[in-house]
Amino acid sequence: NAAGHQVWLEGSQPPPVSADIYENDDTPTTASGYAGIQSHTFHATTDTDWVKFTVPGADVTNNVPYRIETSNLGWGMDTVLYLYDTDGSTQLAYNDDGGAGLASRIDWTPSAAGTYYVLVEPYDEDNTAYCDAVYDLLILPVRAQVFLPLVMRDY
Repeated sequence: NAAGHQVWLEGSQPPPVSADIYENDDTPTTASGYAGIQSHTFHATTDTDWVKFTVPGADVTNNVPYRIETSNLGWGMDTVLYLYDTDGSTQLAYNDDGGAGLASRIDWTPSAAGTYYVLVEPYDEDNTAYCDAVYDLLILPVRAQVFLPLVMRDY
């Protein structure tokens, strides 16, 4: 203020984020199907998100790598990713903080066609049930890569 004092103002806590449109997706049997980038929330301290996606036989034949990642994390969010086999219980991969910042990323090439499962969990309870406990999930088959020519000139 004008007298050189610092002032701290506090208000009421904002309400926790509401459940996302994919709830109740807290188990492999209730996993939501993946059809494009999904926006999720951790609306309760016990919330986890299961998502299933299908790998076609052509992706296996062509050795198509898949990128599974969280992004657009809310302030203070930290996610952990798990990839499970077609049985929904055999863990194939795990990642914490392999993406940008506290986001997670798994790079994986499937060895068989079928429906696989992804589990997204908060790092701990501090990452749940607050107003910005949000993230996006991307599951991307990398079917095409562009390689640009390199031109080197001698001057």
